[in-house]
Amino acid sequence: MTKPKLLLISGISPFPQISGGATRIKQTILYLSKKYNIYFYFFIEKNFVIKKEDSNFLIKHAVYFEPIECESKSVINSFKTGIPYHFSNYFSNSLIAKLAEIEKKINFDEVRIESTQLLYLQRYLQDYVYIKFVALDVSVVSFWRRAFETFNPLFVFIRLVSVVQIYLYEKKYLKFFREILVMSKIDASYVEKIYGIKNIKISQNGIDNINFLPKKTDNMLTIGFIGSSSHSPNRIAIKFILNKINPRFIERKINFKAIILGKNNEENFIAKNNYNVEFINHVENLKDFYSQIDILVAPIFSGSGTRVKILESLSYGRPVITTTVGAEGIEINSKFLFIVPKNKQKEDEYWIDNIIYIYENLDRLSVDPSNLRMKLSKLLWNKIIT
Repeated sequence: MTKPKLLLISGISPFPQISGGATRIKQTILYLSKKYNIYFYFFIEKNFVIKKEDSNFLIKHAVYFEPIECESKSVINSFKTGIPYHFSNYFSNSLIAKLAEIEKKINFDEVRIESTQLLYLQRYLQDYVYIKFVALDVSVVSFWRRAFETFNPLFVFIRLVSVVQIYLYEKKYLKFFREILVMSKIDASYVEKIYGIKNIKISQNGIDNINFLPKKTDNMLTIGFIGSSSHSPNRIAIKFILNKINPRFIERKINFKAIILGKNNEENFIAKNNYNVEFINHVENLKDFYSQIDILVAPIFSGSGTRVKILESLSYGRPVITTTVGAEGIEINSKFLFIVPKNKQKEDEYWIDNIIYIYENLDRLSVDPSNLRMKLSKLLWNKIIT
C-alpha cells in the first residue's frame, strides 16, 4: 500500500546533533517515515556541509530532501516581509519558488511546518486542508523572558519591541493551522491564553533509550552543560557557570572540573574564568559526554518549550540541577531532578551547596532508579512522535 505524502519543512537542521531542536527533527523524520513518504526541506547555516553518514540517513528516510541556506538577518527584509527581525534570515524566496514548483508536481496529503521562524510559509500553502505547525517553543514567551536578561533599559526596550513583533506575527499565522503541536501542557496553556487557540495537541520531547551509566570512579566532581552559546539562554547559562559557579568552587578549594559541550563555545569564552573548564565542540555519541560527568548543571533563565538535554541526562542516570524555567514542561518528580527555587536562582552559593550535596549523595540516588526508569519509559521517541 502506498504511503501518504508528507511535505515537511523545518527551520532547524537535524544535523549536527548539538541541540534539542536538531534531535527532535531527526526523531520526527525517523518515525514519521514509517507512515509517510517524506519530502523534506530544512534550513542550514551558510557554508555548512552535511556529513556523508547524515546524508545517508536522509536518503534512507526521505523520498526527497533539500537544505536551504539561511540569509543574514535584515531590518529592511523584516519591514518588506512583515517577519520579525530575529526571524528575517529564514525568509527565502528560493524556498518559496521551490515549494510552488513541487506543489505543481505532487499532491501532498499533509503539510507540516516545524518552528516559528517558518510560520510565514502558510500564506504559500493555503490550499492545503490539513496543515500542522509544530511549536518547538512559544516564541513570544521565550523572547519576553529574554528581554529581562539584562539590566540595560535600552536593551530591554529593544527586546520588548521584538516581543511585540513576534506576538503580532504568531497571532497573524497560527489561526490558519488545522493543528498545533506543542511540547508540554504549560506551552499549550500559553498558546491558548495568549492567542485564544483551541486546536492544540501535546507532543512531548523525548529520549532515544534509557541507559543508566555507572557512577564515575574518580574523585573529581565533574559538572557538565550542553548548548551552543549562539542561543541566548545557553549563553547566559554558560556565563553563570564560568562567572558564578566556577569561582565559588575555586574559593572552596574543591577538586572539580566543568565540561561544556556545544558549537563555538570555546572561541566565545576563551580566557574568561575558564579555569578547570573543558570545551568540547562535538561528540559522536552523547554517552561519551555523560560518562565523563557527575551532574548536569543547567542554569536556564529564559526560553520556553522543554529541554531535551535534561531528559537525556536523566536517561543516562545523571542527576540534573536546573531552574524552574529549565525544568518547565518536564513532568518528572524525582530526586534525580533538583529544581532551584525562583528566589534562589541567582544565588551562586545556593547552587554550589546543592551541587555538592547531590554529588555527595550520588550513591543514595543510584540505589533505586526504578521510579525514574518507569517515568522515562513513557517518553521514548517511538511513543511520542505523531
